[in-house]
Amino acid sequence: MAGVGLVARLAYVFQARVVDPVFHNPVLDGMFHHQWAQAIVRGGWLAEMPFFRAPLYPYFLAGIYRVFGAGLLAPRLVQAVLGSLSCGVAFLLGRRLFGNRVGLAAGTATAVYPMLVYFDGELLMPSLLVFLVLSGMVLLYRSRDSDRWWFLPGLAWGLAAITRPNVLVFVVLLAAWFALEFRRDMWRRYLLFLAGVVVVILPVTIRNYVVSHEVIPIAWQAGVNFYIGNNPQSDGVTAVVPGTRKDWWGGFYDTRRLAEEAEGRELDYSGVDRYWLGRGLRFWQERPAQATRLLLRKLYLFFSGYETANNRDVYFFSRFTFLRFLLCRLPGFVFPFGLLVPLAAAAAVIMRRRWRRLLPLYLFCGGVGLSFAAFFVNARFRMPLVPLVLVLASGGVAVLVSRRRSGWLVPLVVFVLCYVPLNLNLANLRGTNEAQVYSMLAGHEVTKGDDERAEEFLQRARAADPGWADQYFVAGLLARRRGDDSEAERMFQMALLHDSTNADYWVYFGDLKYGLGELDTAALYYRRALEFDPYSAFAFCHLGNVQFDRGDYGAALVSYRTATELIPDYTVAIYNVGLVHYQVGEHVRAREWWQRVVETDPDHRLSRQVEPWLKRYGSEQERRD
Repeated sequence: MAGVGLVARLAYVFQARVVDPVFHNPVLDGMFHHQWAQAIVRGGWLAEMPFFRAPLYPYFLAGIYRVFGAGLLAPRLVQAVLGSLSCGVAFLLGRRLFGNRVGLAAGTATAVYPMLVYFDGELLMPSLLVFLVLSGMVLLYRSRDSDRWWFLPGLAWGLAAITRPNVLVFVVLLAAWFALEFRRDMWRRYLLFLAGVVVVILPVTIRNYVVSHEVIPIAWQAGVNFYIGNNPQSDGVTAVVPGTRKDWWGGFYDTRRLAEEAEGRELDYSGVDRYWLGRGLRFWQERPAQATRLLLRKLYLFFSGYETANNRDVYFFSRFTFLRFLLCRLPGFVFPFGLLVPLAAAAAVIMRRRWRRLLPLYLFCGGVGLSFAAFFVNARFRMPLVPLVLVLASGGVAVLVSRRRSGWLVPLVVFVLCYVPLNLNLANLRGTNEAQVYSMLAGHEVTKGDDERAEEFLQRARAADPGWADQYFVAGLLARRRGDDSEAERMFQMALLHDSTNADYWVYFGDLKYGLGELDTAALYYRRALEFDPYSAFAFCHLGNVQFDRGDYGAALVSYRTATELIPDYTVAIYNVGLVHYQVGEHVRAREWWQRVVETDPDHRLSRQVEPWLKRYGSEQERRD
């Protein structure tokens, strides 16, 4: 199984490396993990704040970067190996519960399950989490069968918790299993198990306290995520706080800013989290009927056959690789998850007399699934459940086959009752917006400098939806790259014709005018951008450029500093603040800001630009002293 899994994953990674347009351009969470891992390796502000997210996966990624460099192929190859090991661990779990044949079936199914293969090729945590969950489950059953070494499964589940804190729901629920298995003698065993969990989590808590003087056990995002999935505008899938920017860092900074504005004071990290948790709880208090309907919708989406995603559209991007032959989304037939869950439900009925033996698997799938429904859901959140469900389904099929002709009716009824709703689009999920995706891909190709491929994607976007504004915006960027300013202007105007409220369109149109020396028009467009997005750090920074060129250094300083307040690691804006101070002769202040440039991003071109001046200035100061 491990060999089959490794071949499948390596084949996917090497094929994606050639044909996947964004293989070398991770987006959203993948981009954040990449940046975080780089900050861990090189230093910088992102590595110094208390953990916003559970830290194990970024540190795992950073370890790979430290050994192999910060390329995007090496982590995917390591994850391919890790995914193949998960296939072997799935075999061990199936064998321990049901015997060799079921173990072999479960391990093989894990090896070729398309979504597991897909996520082993993404810079996301499912690859690591799946391995830890399977290992924790095998160690748990091993400790149960030998009644010793309870500390070891605790360590595995502790590592899983600092990868995905929702795992702690299972750790708590597992007390019921200990009570059933050992009755009055449960506490010694359960406390040993808990000790293993705590030993892993405690260093994370201590580290968070050292850097922030706040008690943050693992991460401070729970309240934010709770509000994302519990507010009047929530659809249970979209991972954006209403009223914040939709890009990752814009949303991150806006979340804190909005909380502080509402409270009228500066908040610490846990204070921000408590604020959003309170907003989510208030939604439940004020609109219980809507909140309950939303919870039921999320539960349905979590267990339905459709693969919902908030980073990349899985069905769209699978077209570029052989996974398109393993994923199916048809009315009434969604493969494979739409078949897997009904099979597992039927298997639970078939194996109802073994429920105590299988209770840890049920507790994990039910408890963790419910915990995600309390927030918001998407396909990757359920990946740790998949190998466990594969084990259950394999075991149920094996038991049913061994009965030959008896006992088929009730499991068949359960299968049908689960299959029908889970394979129908009862939540009315919208299909792929191909114009949006192709426009995004065209933008990536413009950044990479592949104009021919960018034009190809733009043609596909136009064919999908001629009214999609982003395609004209990207076409304007492409025209500007070619030096065709008149065509770029025409495309930007078309983009604004279809969506005049997009602040980024106004910023880039302003940049075009700025490059042509039309400073008044550029400033006007930057201010238009700020009308639609008063918190656009980029509009403030670029407006500052116009003010700097006019010699209005006071106004430029205000604009640049506002940009740095909106995005604290905005390297260009930080550099420009220092430049204003240098221009007016305030070299000490310039040094402070340029030193911050180096601390924020040591590898940035501006860091390399100011480092010689900082060294010279430091030497001169030492001589004067």
